[in-house]
Amino acid sequence: MLFIIIVVPFYKLSIQEHSLEKMQGTWLLPIVPAIIMAATGSIVSQVQEYERAKFMVLLSYIIWGLGVLPSLCIIAFLYSKTAIYNLPPAEQLASIILPLGTLGQGSFAIVNLGIEANRLFSETGKEFVPVDMIGQIALAGGTLVGLVFWGFGLFWVVLSASCVIYGIKKNDIKFNIGWWGITFPLGVFISATNNFGNLLENDGFKAFGSFLTVCIFIFWLLCMVNTIKGVCTTKLFNDPCFALPTVSKPALKP
Repeated sequence: MLFIIIVVPFYKLSIQEHSLEKMQGTWLLPIVPAIIMAATGSIVSQVQEYERAKFMVLLSYIIWGLGVLPSLCIIAFLYSKTAIYNLPPAEQLASIILPLGTLGQGSFAIVNLGIEANRLFSETGKEFVPVDMIGQIALAGGTLVGLVFWGFGLFWVVLSASCVIYGIKKNDIKFNIGWWGITFPLGVFISATNNFGNLLENDGFKAFGSFLTVCIFIFWLLCMVNTIKGVCTTKLFNDPCFALPTVSKPALKP
């Protein structure tokens, strides 16, 4: 994972040639595993003995920083690229939602890390790090930072959904395998939403999380039906999204 996070950006910066016009949301893919690993660490540490759990939580905080902060840089460039050069090609329109994966998983991870840090400090009576009340500070700070990321994610949900709907109305967009890419970003955003619903005991988060869960289930069914249909007709094996390394027909017509 660390190899991918370092080597892929190195190749992009020093060896490969790129332009802002050709930038895609897929640039985030080598970075996102770090955020997933941090979130996983916050969960797995719950069943470990104290010293191992402490090490896992501290390491997960570091890995969270390795993944989230570079992702924010990429998201900023991606927003600028979309504003200047318009929406992605029609066949790659679904990629506009990919930044939501970073924001949703980042929010989920930092909140869970705060919860676990607080548990480790409170239940053992040992110093998590040599700072008083570090567990409570981690929980409060993680919750606030997570809410900020969740708010950014909400902005991206509304923006990307609007762009996708508008692009579909303006173009004859057919189903391709790339539409499956929406399920992960939306899924982790739902996880973060449900997390806040349970942590804050807020019915608004719980209701919104339930609504999004129904939406992603319906979307999953549509993708499954169209995938099976595409396999049976062999149209899915000639998917245009695999052969578009550069910008083609924009999803937004003037």
